[in-house]
Amino acid sequence: MMTGTEARQRAREALAQVKARVASHKQVDPFFLDLCLGEAPVGGWAAVGHAVTQVGRVDAAGAYTPSPCQQALQGRDVPSIVTQVYLGPAAMRGRYDYPSLHRALPETVMWLMENVRGEKGGAPRIYIQVPDGVEALEHAPDDTLAILELLAGLPLEGVALAEDPTESPDTPHES
Repeated sequence: MMTGTEARQRAREALAQVKARVASHKQVDPFFLDLCLGEAPVGGWAAVGHAVTQVGRVDAAGAYTPSPCQQALQGRDVPSIVTQVYLGPAAMRGRYDYPSLHRALPETVMWLMENVRGEKGGAPRIYIQVPDGVEALEHAPDDTLAILELLAGLPLEGVALAEDPTESPDTPHES
């Protein structure tokens, strides 16, 4: 049984940890983007100035082919781009596998940065949205974490993991 002195000491330690966490959160420069993806069709433009795209493909020879919705953005002014990436095994079926996704993600981001204009003619802000993020972490944690680690090294504005029951994993990926 803990003495009153020990309990107070543990409470002080916990409070110090909370204060340290709060201090670190005060250092964050947050940026929020409305990810109401239902309002902007894939490859479409929403009033908030963002487009929704899918990942392109890298063939066996290493050549990159942007998705049709990426091609629709080429040369246009689009300040923010949300690229949907499914990472759960069920949703990935028929779209891509982890190795091909690992090759395609950096190419997708680079292609968007080089071919789509953002604000004031600069590069667009690119976000990755993982509609099945919770399911992916539950059913394929190692593969999901490897992809998230890859994304952490890319010039992205952010990554959003979600568990959206309205997203259908059976929707075929565009070629």
